[in-house]
Amino acid sequence: MPYIPEPIMGESMSSWMFRVRITKRNHTNSCLSETVIRSVALCSDSERQAKLSFDPDFDLDSPLVGIFCRVYGVTMTYVAEYFRHEVQPTISRLCATAYCYECMVSSVRTVGAPHSKVAWRYALTPICTTHGTVLYDAPIEFCGLYDITRQIFRWHSTNPVAIRLKDRRSEPAEALASLAARVQTSYMNIRENAVSAATQSKIDGYMLTLMRALLMPCAHCFYVKRDFPAVLPKNCFSTDNSWYVSFYQEVFRTSAGARATSLFLAGILLGWINEEEAGELRSINHYMACTPRHVWAALKKDTGMLMWLKTELSRNNTDYLSLSSLQEVPKQWR
Repeated sequence: MPYIPEPIMGESMSSWMFRVRITKRNHTNSCLSETVIRSVALCSDSERQAKLSFDPDFDLDSPLVGIFCRVYGVTMTYVAEYFRHEVQPTISRLCATAYCYECMVSSVRTVGAPHSKVAWRYALTPICTTHGTVLYDAPIEFCGLYDITRQIFRWHSTNPVAIRLKDRRSEPAEALASLAARVQTSYMNIRENAVSAATQSKIDGYMLTLMRALLMPCAHCFYVKRDFPAVLPKNCFSTDNSWYVSFYQEVFRTSAGARATSLFLAGILLGWINEEEAGELRSINHYMACTPRHVWAALKKDTGMLMWLKTELSRNNTDYLSLSSLQEVPKQWR
């Protein structure tokens, strides 16, 4: 096989595809960008729709991946070895803006180009698994660009607006990231020890349900304003802001900062974070919850959601996570 750059550990398929194109620019037609690849050999209406929804990070069986492999002399066996991932709750590429700038800097130093990781696309991992920091969020306008990683890196490095992101690296914010990272690690360890893919799916569903409830308006007192983006992605989610739509979609369209805070709150409910540790975050938000009682008090404001939450959690009960795993559950659940 002709020389191609080796994938970085944890790198996403779309990131590697772009690095391959950069490397091959002097050896193949310079027009063979992802945009051109998307336009060839696909004519029917259904195929055009497939192009719009093409997501190489999680759709290796797409004919467009096959076209890329033929153009650049890459075997599908090689691609599957590095980029076949487990099924997890995933954020659509049309609103995937989370990134770790430190990881990008590291890859620039080692391979000469920034890269993105597939873990940044998972709804349940808003903390960088390498640096232990909350992922940043780029402007929504970058979504869908074939060179999104390079554009985000340039934006973060040069745009004055990005300077404000340094506030996320203050001491209290680092404390939140540390506690949320502990919850994330506990979840990942439980998932890894699960006996089957079906059990893993239920563990994902359990944690996702907790995060969904903790992202609802009744719990917004625990968040800072910047956690919720002012501009939501278009053509990706329903414009209907009904209760059910918000419950199911918010976790996939909100910021990594909001997901990290919801993960932290879930850790309190599960007893993975104690009152003393949680109390350290009062310097970020005076209204931040410190005990399960505080969290449940906020959720009780939406009585309908509270019973819906019990139903959804029950559907995802396992030997690893169940209703009995929660601390100080509401009386109406007993």
